[in-house]
Amino acid sequence: MPGGRGSAESDGDVCGFGMDEILDYVYDHFEDFQLLLDASYGTRYQDFVEHLVDIETEYTYKYIEATASLQDGSEITEEFIHIMARAMFDSMFEVVRHRMDRDTARKYLHMLRNIIMVVGCHHKAGVRGRLRLRNTRKI
Repeated sequence: MPGGRGSAESDGDVCGFGMDEILDYVYDHFEDFQLLLDASYGTRYQDFVEHLVDIETEYTYKYIEATASLQDGSEITEEFIHIMARAMFDSMFEVVRHRMDRDTARKYLHMLRNIIMVVGCHHKAGVRGRLRLRNTRKI
């Protein structure tokens, strides 16, 4: 079924992280994000990115559990997912820190998304048996 779980269409939506929507929102509120990213130290907003990372980590982990991708004995932990989520958000917000125009930012974020999707395709094409998720989450 097109767009169903496990289809290329639905996987593309998940792997794309909604980057275009996030980028448009950020650029529609560019000055606000500049303040959040570069001038929020010492305010209640200084951990803004870390809060986003925590949300992304939690829901990525839930997605992995719901799709039965979690395998015992894995090297990938919730902590690793957190690190990767932080890398993703830092990469996404770097375009703001460098004050790139929207089109250049979109180009770079599409390059980032494509790299992430290539890794995901390799994972699905045969690395899956070697790349296991380790459940270290305390529930």
